[in-house]
Amino acid sequence: MLRRELFLLAHEFGDLSFYPTYRYLLRNQWKAYPELLSQQEKALRGMIRFACEQVPYYRRIFRELKLEPGDIRTVRDLEKLPVLTKATIREHWEEFKPANLASLNYHDEVTGGTSGTPFPFRLSTHARFLGAALGYRGWGYAGYQPGDSMVHLWGRIDPSTLKRTLYQTVRNIKMLSVMEMDDRHMEEIVKILNASRPAFIRAIPSGIYFLACWMEKQGKTVPPPRAILTTTEKLYPHMRKMVEEAFGCEIYDGYGLYDGGLSSFECPEHAGLHVDTERSILEVADSGGNQLEKGCGRILATSLVNQALPFLRYETGDEGQISDETCACGRGSHLLKGVMGRSFDYAETPEGMYVAAGYFMMFFWDVWREVREYQVVQDRPETIVFNLVPEPDLSREARQALEEKLRDYVHRSSGRWDVEIRYVDTIDRTGTGKFRFLINRVPHPTVAGT
Repeated sequence: MLRRELFLLAHEFGDLSFYPTYRYLLRNQWKAYPELLSQQEKALRGMIRFACEQVPYYRRIFRELKLEPGDIRTVRDLEKLPVLTKATIREHWEEFKPANLASLNYHDEVTGGTSGTPFPFRLSTHARFLGAALGYRGWGYAGYQPGDSMVHLWGRIDPSTLKRTLYQTVRNIKMLSVMEMDDRHMEEIVKILNASRPAFIRAIPSGIYFLACWMEKQGKTVPPPRAILTTTEKLYPHMRKMVEEAFGCEIYDGYGLYDGGLSSFECPEHAGLHVDTERSILEVADSGGNQLEKGCGRILATSLVNQALPFLRYETGDEGQISDETCACGRGSHLLKGVMGRSFDYAETPEGMYVAAGYFMMFFWDVWREVREYQVVQDRPETIVFNLVPEPDLSREARQALEEKLRDYVHRSSGRWDVEIRYVDTIDRTGTGKFRFLINRVPHPTVAGT
């Protein structure tokens, strides 16, 4: 009980409405889809009014299209608007600043690593805490309750500080990195899991799959958690099977988009991911931007609460399969049957350690003002190549500083890596138009599936 109270207190310290919102969301999940849609469209009309009144870009776009705010009243009406890309937002960054931005409580964030394009955005405090509440509700499909113990097998973990220790303590979590995986590191993770016996594990699919393969090879076991929660990457069937066998529990998968505010979670029926409706609108559209009620297409996101930087029909870069089926669990939301793409890989160091693609992604989050696009390529363990599309006005001195910073960052993982940096005008996509931001042609254990 104390853990739960401490957990909720920590969240209410940031947003006093957090717990009432969380309780509302728990009730809301059982409403029929028509009611959820009605709530969503009411919020949409409010966001459209705000965007047209406060955001110069949307005011101009509506004027050019000869549209009034009242012309966008339903989800279907969104088809009247063009698809919004990261390139458009970057090009018109100043126009996306709401007139009342100074009065809003928000955070500056960076994301977009999986697309090879570091992307800055603003996230309102309200949207941030609503996203957390939706996350806890989604984890609840697997039995999670706020305050339950959890180990996160995740990305880069900053050095231990008082702030980080306090953050993990009040949330009853422990964060471990799966960015750099060798025998010593995996042995340490297994030791921690055996000692802490967490109720839940939340993990990047490729990271926990890599660990599961190593555990099977080494004959290692851990106390089975109640469930494993995965997100960020595509979870392939062979990965699910291996991890569930190694850890002795079920996986509950999820899909989310931090900048676009999308979230969806798997329930015990494992029939798809329940698409949340309270924070954003998820559209699946064809190549012409026409909405699909079922089938595969581009995933678009429309903000319902993030006034700091409203997205209307934001191109996520992901493709998904939407369904209008009703889940046997009784929840009314639509189901996302699958998400294509988001398969990550590992690079291999000369010492035989595997470094996750996310390790490099996090570097480029910090230099988004200097690098427009990037790609990591490895043909042999001794060498790693970075193809960079720099910002047009990046000076020679700035390039030299960037190169020095990148080499220093890479050599933290392996001082024996030969780092090659190439400046290019464009980065090739695959035959289907997909972007791979890490290409590893060195034979090594498959962690992302094919």
